[in-house]
Amino acid sequence: MTIILKYCFVLLLQIFYTTNCKSQVIDQDAFNILKASFDKISNQKSLVYSILYSHSSGDEKRIMLKEIDASYINMLDLDETLYFFLDGSAKYVTKDSIYIAEVNPEKIVKVIPNIDVHIHGSYKIQNIILNNMLGTEQKFADKWIDTIRFENNVETNQYIIDVVEKKRTWNNGTIKSILLYDRYWVDKKSLFPNKRKSFRHNKDDLGQEKIDIYEFALSFPEKSPVLGFPMQIFKDHQYRAIKNTAIQTVGDNKTFNMLGQLAPDFTGTNLISGKKEKISDYSGKIILLDFWYLSCAPCRSLMPILNKLNEKFKDKNFVLLGVNVTDTNSAEIKKYINEKKYHYKQWYNPLSINRLYNLSAYPTTVLIDKAGQIKFYDTGYSDDIESILSKLIEAELNK
Repeated sequence: MTIILKYCFVLLLQIFYTTNCKSQVIDQDAFNILKASFDKISNQKSLVYSILYSHSSGDEKRIMLKEIDASYINMLDLDETLYFFLDGSAKYVTKDSIYIAEVNPEKIVKVIPNIDVHIHGSYKIQNIILNNMLGTEQKFADKWIDTIRFENNVETNQYIIDVVEKKRTWNNGTIKSILLYDRYWVDKKSLFPNKRKSFRHNKDDLGQEKIDIYEFALSFPEKSPVLGFPMQIFKDHQYRAIKNTAIQTVGDNKTFNMLGQLAPDFTGTNLISGKKEKISDYSGKIILLDFWYLSCAPCRSLMPILNKLNEKFKDKNFVLLGVNVTDTNSAEIKKYINEKKYHYKQWYNPLSINRLYNLSAYPTTVLIDKAGQIKFYDTGYSDDIESILSKLIEAELNK
């Protein structure tokens, strides 16, 4: 199906599903088939399969093909899985770590240690192909589901089931859904899921709309390159990791490099006064830095939380400083800050900041103690970040 036809297809579905029902409309037979398919995959102790993945994105005017990838997977047991990609690289996911072999795996294996349950779950087949929505313990559809129904089935050997989500907002109100739905193909005989198409049409708090279409196609090839992969490469590096030799740790390495160090001084322009200021101007205070920029959605999701923390600690020996790292138009930054009624200090146009603070993802949050040492360094947005930062700030204030 061409991109144009695909877009016409999803537009028709959008027109069909835009009715915002007050209560759920659930076809129980369709719901039970999805549950049974989820359980069928989840209960496999070992499985060799392949997933073809494609991601198309754009706006309401045009959808462009963005990415196609494929991987061969060997689920060794419930907690260990090997992924082999078309470029020859591989990932070995264990219960608590991810080992990454590059195209020349005999040269180096990287490891991401101490992964949490959410990251580990994102690698499981049932969560990829069935969107982690069902299972034996779930008696009812989640509250955010609006409709579960059979699509007109022209494929006699497949169940085709649509799951439409209710309109909602998330990420602290920075993202609002226009249309969210998933379509599932399940083999009638085996109850194995074969395919999932996910359509996401959202609008952010800047008024920009985005459409993403994800497709996952599942197959079970008789011959798979993953079966011949030299697993000893990973095993050897697991043992060497204990001795801290011949292994490169990634993921949190930048955090480890910054923690405990004296925070580098840098200069930025105060958004209100237009004057140049330095971090050292606030020496002796507990400083929370938020590195962000306007078009960064996770950055905007974090800012209401930071504003709450500022209100909580502003009368104490504490300063919260937002540092805009890319936007140069102070009027645009001011407009956004004023519209959102954020009251903590803002800088823009910082000098040499990326290298000084190892910035590569945003938002990046850095907590500096009274002595100028970095006590916390984190990237991204998470639901528990308010609690984490609040406890850390209180602990530093009580020292």
